[in-house]
Amino acid sequence: MMNNNGEENTHRHKKTRTKFRIMIVEDELIVAQNLENQLQKLGYEVPAVVNSGKEAILKAAKIKPHLVLMDIKLSGSIDGIDAADQIHTRFHIPVVYLTAYADEETLQRAKATDPFGYILKPFELKKLHSTIEIALYKHQMEMKLKESELRFRTLADSSPVGIFQTDAKGDCIYVNRRWCEIAGLSPKQAMGSAWTKAIHPEDRDTISRAWYTMTQSGGELEFEQEFRLQTPAGKTTWVFGHAAALKSKSRERIGYIGTITDISVRKKLEDELLTSKKLEAIGILAGGIAHDFNNLLSVIMGTISIVKEDANITEGQYELLESVERASAQASELAQKLITFSKGGWLNRKKINAQQILEEVIQDRFANSEAAEKIKVNIPHNLLPVDGDENKLKQVFVNLLLNAVEAGGVEKGITITAKNIEILEENAQSPLKKGQYAKITIEDKGSGIPEEFLGNIFDPYFTTKEKSSKKGLGLGMTICYSIIRKHGGHIAAKSEEGKGTAVNVYLPAFSTPKDAPVTDETDGSPKTETTTPRVLLMDDDPVVQDVTGQMLKRLGYEVEIFNEGLQAIKAYKKAMESNNPFDVALLDLINKQGMGGRETLGELLKLDPQVKAVAISGFSNDTEINMLKREGFTAVLFKPYKMADIEQVLRT
Repeated sequence: MMNNNGEENTHRHKKTRTKFRIMIVEDELIVAQNLENQLQKLGYEVPAVVNSGKEAILKAAKIKPHLVLMDIKLSGSIDGIDAADQIHTRFHIPVVYLTAYADEETLQRAKATDPFGYILKPFELKKLHSTIEIALYKHQMEMKLKESELRFRTLADSSPVGIFQTDAKGDCIYVNRRWCEIAGLSPKQAMGSAWTKAIHPEDRDTISRAWYTMTQSGGELEFEQEFRLQTPAGKTTWVFGHAAALKSKSRERIGYIGTITDISVRKKLEDELLTSKKLEAIGILAGGIAHDFNNLLSVIMGTISIVKEDANITEGQYELLESVERASAQASELAQKLITFSKGGWLNRKKINAQQILEEVIQDRFANSEAAEKIKVNIPHNLLPVDGDENKLKQVFVNLLLNAVEAGGVEKGITITAKNIEILEENAQSPLKKGQYAKITIEDKGSGIPEEFLGNIFDPYFTTKEKSSKKGLGLGMTICYSIIRKHGGHIAAKSEEGKGTAVNVYLPAFSTPKDAPVTDETDGSPKTETTTPRVLLMDDDPVVQDVTGQMLKRLGYEVEIFNEGLQAIKAYKKAMESNNPFDVALLDLINKQGMGGRETLGELLKLDPQVKAVAISGFSNDTEINMLKREGFTAVLFKPYKMADIEQVLRT
């Protein structure tokens, strides 16, 4: 606004205009001088006036004016249009054309240089002023836009997520560096509809339908999907994709912009958690089946034992009974595998030298085979001792080495390497707790595992081997998984079809002993027996009760049978009070009707610290024996059992 004297606005006007320097390119001297005078009156600075295109380019490079007023018609080898094009392209200086007239061809050439305006000769001062102001403002806005675009591209190219943009038809017009890394394509290869080639073939239809649904919603719906991208080399990456419509100020849909985030680590952890929960659920089922299966086998094998004692059976019948007995023994081995899988077993933890047990496994299991020479053990001397159960870890390494051998690893060699690792803090990306671990890797160069099967290798009864009675049952890796998890460790496999497989086993390092040393509580001296020793039998299966009871009676024992722990405790206490105590208690560890064997023994020890108790267990190994002896049992009778097994346990 003007003040009463009309001075303030003029002062502000001149102060503002002196900020801009305008170079004049005009080959008519009078026109150039007149133009210079007018610009100075408007408050602009004129740092140079030149009369040729060549000189204009040189001068612009030197003085860098804010704006150039360029006559279209200039004499010389470089006319005004060529000079304007170079000045704007090379130095990013805006150009306004000066012209009195121009033919159609000249005008089209001028338009192609993207000028910031035209001033017609002879020019009016008001028109001159407005054209210059508009040109300067337009240039400022363009520079801000370019700076904004540069910031966006810098941010996008340094972003940890992939960014993409499409036009309204869905054809790609931009991808950032991270998108290219994940998809394995260059920006040029991703343009147009070619970007869809990066979607995994199995996910392509699903993603196409989801994308189509978004585009048909008029921008109301957003695209949110988890899917896989696959590089031309075959590398697969799980991503979370999100996209939304990009709209103009008039709310017109002009395209789509979105991101892809690598979620491979999360998907891997989810798969591991799912596997763990699935195995836990199947393990509970397997444990229950194995328990009932062992009971049935005990009945079968016990009945066979009784029948074989009959003097009236023929030799042929006896041989048939032995065949059934052998088949039952094989079935018992399967039950043991199911129990190991379901529980991982009890652990007899101690300080273990991993290299030593690996060498023992190779010597004991592969000494007489070609594989022994092809298995190379390369373990550093400073590898931490592990805290584990020697027998169970040997079982794990035998299974892993057998798999490596059967995968064709013998021909190209199998390597066993190890190193120490430390988890400094627990996080969602690691299944391991804080602490030190020994990482042991068994790697072969065999046939490898197809990608679609890799996630199933720990599933029960999953196998790629030929199934037979001798191999291919599909429990080996499942048992390995259960044992390692029971140790507080982790097992994972990496494989590439045709190139081999590497299995990594993480075992917690030894710190302090978890259990006291195991001592044998038996002194080997013969036991004094009464004329008719009394046996308390606790089992919840009526058929097992009947057959076991018959076997005990045939062996010369007096038997009282109870369904569960509370009944057994009351009977034991009553027998003591009546001065007719039991000589031994046979207690089934698992009881579906009430108190099991462990809890029952705890109460019996309170009544009689000298109680002789035999555990009946379906889990058969040295570790189980040691654990049960620590708890107070004097011996263990393993299911399924025969009459001879009962006799041996009770007379020991």
